[in-house]
Amino acid sequence: MENLSPNMSTPAKVLVVLSSVRDGRHGAKVGQAVMKHLESNPSISAEILDPMTLDAPLLKQPLHFMPDQSAAPSWMTDTLAKIKESAGFVIVSAEYNCTIPPALTNLLDHFPLSAYRHKPASIVTYSMGPFGGVRATVALRPFLSELGMVILPSTVSIPTIQNSGITEEGSTEENERVDKNMKKLCGELAWYVQALETQKTSSDGVPN
Repeated sequence: MENLSPNMSTPAKVLVVLSSVRDGRHGAKVGQAVMKHLESNPSISAEILDPMTLDAPLLKQPLHFMPDQSAAPSWMTDTLAKIKESAGFVIVSAEYNCTIPPALTNLLDHFPLSAYRHKPASIVTYSMGPFGGVRATVALRPFLSELGMVILPSTVSIPTIQNSGITEEGSTEENERVDKNMKKLCGELAWYVQALETQKTSSDGVPN
């Protein structure tokens, strides 16, 4: 899974999408942990997409519904370009009231389904309680699938994130279970990215 195929001479881009914009959030360090595991694979070039830094307003008009898309703010057109250029995604999500944080759905709903279609997505969730955000995983699967992503089977759930041993720099070495599962998830994503990109270049593209 770590070797580049002939059709992928340059690393494939993957977006690590964060979900929480609350003060004191733990999602940033989980995102860094994902980045560390992805960056160990030479076939992947990863970048974080953070709704906090974008300060995305409450969705009123998605980009693809705007009569004049050239008048869209730069954060929307820049983010759309990043999404289009990405070959896969890792969604790093907290669990708010048994479901997906609104900042995540608000961000992703700004953009057309065609930007996400037929791209693999892995899910990493966390919570301060004992269940690791698994209810957010259940909610994320149909939501991401409706956007057109290919939802991968491996997930990572991190309970009691405040005591997980994950450092602010993203080290997971103190948590053997999370470290092992993160490696598995990132390796699986890299495999699917390569497989789907190879299929796109060896056929007539992707189905409508």
